[in-house]
Amino acid sequence: MSKTAFLLIFVILSLCLAGLTGCAGTTGQAINSTPANADNSVGRVPHSGGECAEGGGEPAVAINSPIEAYTFLFEAVKRGDTDGVKQISSKATRELAQFTANSYKKSCAESYKNGFTETAMQEKMPQTRDLRISDDGITASMEVKTAKNTWDDIPFIKEGNGWKLALGDLFFGKIKKVGTPQSVREQENANARGLGNLPINPMANKNGANGNTFKAVPVPNEKIEKPLKRPGQPLANQQK
Repeated sequence: MSKTAFLLIFVILSLCLAGLTGCAGTTGQAINSTPANADNSVGRVPHSGGECAEGGGEPAVAINSPIEAYTFLFEAVKRGDTDGVKQISSKATRELAQFTANSYKKSCAESYKNGFTETAMQEKMPQTRDLRISDDGITASMEVKTAKNTWDDIPFIKEGNGWKLALGDLFFGKIKKVGTPQSVREQENANARGLGNLPINPMANKNGANGNTFKAVPVPNEKIEKPLKRPGQPLANQQK
């Protein structure tokens, strides 16, 4: 598989996570059936089956939270355990692996190798934040920090014996994002303050080594128009 095709997969998934491709909206509920007014040709998971989509089993232990699911995913990618990545992937995400293998002439192991997200390819377990769970408790979204100090919003779904990676569910339109990611809210707040696209790095240290530095603007001394006069003492500018 060419490097260009590999990068294209990440671009498609990244756009899907950012809500730019119409794969998902901004409030999350699992879509368990097709709405009456839905276009049946849109957002349907291909039911082609195949080696990548079928089998794999479940993790040996119950995965009780999206954070545990992401940790399981990261560790599986770290040790090159593509079967582990498959176990923590939802049914629709396994269909995405099959779709990827068919479209780009990849093996199943190659489809699962990087865990569908570049955040899982970092040397150390990345920072996570802003876990948002839907009202029905079936879907969730969580931001994961990338190597570029940006944030990816990763979707999860309850399936089988616990939480699973749900990038395929999002990609094929079976679920929507849960709420608005913190990174988006921060940018909206920055826009409201007139800062535009000024990058804000909350991880910056005191010296600004990892982020923006801001120089304090000195406040001029307040001009006193009428100085107070003490009893029995003339004003400073009063002529004697």
